[in-house]
Amino acid sequence: MPKIFFIKKDNNKIDKAGKFTTFPAYEWSAGKANYLSSRREGQPIHRNVIFKGGKVTGIPFSGFNSKDPEHLWAWMDKERAKGIDLLAIPHNANMSNGVMYNTFDRKALTAAYAQSRARNEPINEVVQMKGQSMSHPILAPNDEFADFELYQYTFSLVKPRPLSQPKNSYARDALKSGLAFEQSLGINPFKFGFIGSTDGHNSAGVADEDNYFGKIGINDPTPASRLTETAHGNLSPRLKSAAGLAGVWAKENTREAIYAALERKETFATSGPRIKLRFFAGWNLAVDSLSGNAWVTEAYRNGVPMGSDLVGSKQLAVGSSQSFIIEAIKDSEGANLDRVQMIKGYLDKEGKPQETIFEVVWVGDRAIDSNGKLPAIGNTVDVPNASYTNDIGAVRFQTTWTDPTFDATQSAFYYLRVLEIPTPRWTTYDAKTLGVAPPTDVPATIQERAWSSPIWYTAK
Repeated sequence: MPKIFFIKKDNNKIDKAGKFTTFPAYEWSAGKANYLSSRREGQPIHRNVIFKGGKVTGIPFSGFNSKDPEHLWAWMDKERAKGIDLLAIPHNANMSNGVMYNTFDRKALTAAYAQSRARNEPINEVVQMKGQSMSHPILAPNDEFADFELYQYTFSLVKPRPLSQPKNSYARDALKSGLAFEQSLGINPFKFGFIGSTDGHNSAGVADEDNYFGKIGINDPTPASRLTETAHGNLSPRLKSAAGLAGVWAKENTREAIYAALERKETFATSGPRIKLRFFAGWNLAVDSLSGNAWVTEAYRNGVPMGSDLVGSKQLAVGSSQSFIIEAIKDSEGANLDRVQMIKGYLDKEGKPQETIFEVVWVGDRAIDSNGKLPAIGNTVDVPNASYTNDIGAVRFQTTWTDPTFDATQSAFYYLRVLEIPTPRWTTYDAKTLGVAPPTDVPATIQERAWSSPIWYTAK
C-alpha cells in the first residue's frame, strides 16, 4: 500500500520563528507499492510535498488518488489557486529504474508537461540514506568521482535485487536533457536546484559517519545488525549511506524566508558534513575583496546566486565573460577540504548534451596532468582504527573563476562540487567497534562532498 503521512494540525505549535522552523508535509508515494503491475514494480517515483504553512490542505493527495505525478501536479495547482503554497521534492531517483526523469509510462514529453513539472518541482533531492542520485559512472565515464555512494538497485522484493537503469535516474543527466528539451519545447522541465535528505525512519537524523545508528530502528539498531549480510526487505544495511543534508540560504530562520529560498532554488546539498557553500555568477563580476561580508552584498547586487539564470545576448561585446564567485568552508567539526570542481553541462553543435568537469581550486602543489586529471590529495585514514587527521586539506576556499570554453551562443548550466579529504565510512567505524575487518563490498573510506544548485546561462 502507498505510504501516507497525514499532516498534523498542531504543526504550528512546534514551529518557533527564528529558532526552530517546521513545515507541514507528507510523502506522496507511487510505483513502489503497485506490485500487481510488473511495468512499475520496484520503480519509486516518490515526492515529498512541502507546504509553506499557515493554510494547508485537508486530506493529502495520495497514491490512492493516483499514481501518476502529473495528477499530483494538477492537484497542487488547484491547491495553489486556493491560496495554499506548496511544492514537491522528488527523491529516490537513483532507484527509479529510469522513470524519475522520464515522463510517466515514457509518453512523449510535451510543453504542458514541462511547464507543470518545472512549476511544481523547483528542487530535487540528490543524496540520502539510499545513496546519491547526482551521477553514475555509466552516464559520466570521465568523472572519476561519479561512483560515490552508489545504491544501484530498485525497490523490488525480487531476489536477487534487480539493478536500476541509470539513464533518466540521475540529476546531472536530467539537467543535460533539460537543455535539449528547452531547445525543442521552449521550456526546461528539469531546471531544478539541489538538496540532500536523511530519509531515516527512526525519527532522528544520522548524517555523521562516526555516529551512524541505522535507518530503521527495528532492523539495524546495532553495529552487528548493520554489518550483517542479511537484507531487510530490499535494502542491504551495509549499502545504505549515512544520509545527506539540505543547505538553504535564507535571510532568517522562518517559514517564509526558508520557503522563499526553496522556491528560488538558492539551496545546496551535502552528503552529511555541514559544509558551507556559496556560488554567484555575473558579467565581468568583480569585488574589491573576498574577505568579510561585503563581497556577499556586492555579489547579490551585481550578479545572481545559485539556482538563478544568467541571461546574455548572443551579440555580447568582445571581452565580456562570465565570472563566478565561489566560497566553500569546511564543517567546523569535520574533515578539511580537498578541492572545488565546476560541472558544466551544455549542448554541442549537433544539439547533443555534453559535460565538462573543471578543477577550479585545490590544496597543495598538485598539477593537472595531460589527461586533465588532478592527482589525489593523499589519505590520512587509519582503517583499522577508523581514524583520520586533518594534516592535509584546506579549511576554506575563496576564488573567482571564468569558463575558458565559454560560447555566448551556447546555453549551459554550471554547478559546484566540493570534495573533502578521505575519511572513514560508517561501516569502518562499526567494524572498529566490533573488532572486525571492514566489509569488502563497500569502500573503507569515502570523500564526503557538497553540491551547489546550478546557475543556468541562456543565450538570448
